[in-house]
Amino acid sequence: MFVMLTEVIAAGMLAFNSGAPQVAPVVTPPSPSQESYRLEDLTVTGRPRDALIRNFVENVADPVPGRKLARWNDPVCVGVVNLGQDLSQYLIDRISDVAADLGVRTGQPGCKANVHIVATDQPREVAARFMSDRKRDLIPNATGVTNRAMRHHFTESDAPIRWWYLSEVVVTQTGQRAFRMPGDTPMEDGRGEEVIFVPKTAPRLTEPYSDSMRQTYIIIDPTQLTHMNSLQLADYLAVVALAQISPTADTESYNSILNAVDDSSAAPSLTQWDRAYLSGLYSATQTPASNAASRLHIRSEIARAADRLSQRAEN
Repeated sequence: MFVMLTEVIAAGMLAFNSGAPQVAPVVTPPSPSQESYRLEDLTVTGRPRDALIRNFVENVADPVPGRKLARWNDPVCVGVVNLGQDLSQYLIDRISDVAADLGVRTGQPGCKANVHIVATDQPREVAARFMSDRKRDLIPNATGVTNRAMRHHFTESDAPIRWWYLSEVVVTQTGQRAFRMPGDTPMEDGRGEEVIFVPKTAPRLTEPYSDSMRQTYIIIDPTQLTHMNSLQLADYLAVVALAQISPTADTESYNSILNAVDDSSAAPSLTQWDRAYLSGLYSATQTPASNAASRLHIRSEIARAADRLSQRAEN
């Protein structure tokens, strides 16, 4: 039986002693005329399914402007703060399992966290503190500094779950950062040459650089998530932790765990849309020279993943 988050709050969430009242969750039921698309029901091939996949990717994907979608190439290590030990360990284990299913390496016990999940009833204050404490990490064009909409979602919105990504452009073969940040010493590659990221100057099909996730920061307010159970929360956090998800994504038309925050009946766990999207992201090659070609690879891999998942469901 999965734990409802009301039990976590009743047990005493270790928040920041604000004394703020608990906020009753507002669950908006789906419109009777609105029917979400289930990937497993889209058995036809060709333009209808391809169009839905393309729209889903364009809707949820939120890479650094001008760059391709990043993914985890280093081992993922999940850390949870301010939740009870049992729920914290459950979230860590579930997110790590989802990552492992994608072929992502996961850290051993005691590893240094790079996916940080913080529970608090003061999410805006914690987000503002994060932005203030990590100014150097947020140097434009160096790490995953995204658009104003994401900054507003992270620091000003009333969202019960908010997130921030740090990603880097790396040399694909070595995983080494492909640029220098202020204060860095010169970097060298295996040939003794300094490695500095240089934008493409001529058209080509591939490039030696790719985008790699370095840190994911997620702040949750459990007082606004009492309608979700622990599995729903863990799977929602897994998608957000492992892929660059737009905070303004509208997934109501799709059967996705990303809808569970607004409507817990929308999805009990990861759906085939979610699994196919993550599988497509982590199966696609990271070396296409253009962003358009990169997304085309991802969409093709999502379609292949959808076929595999449908066949598995039939067997």
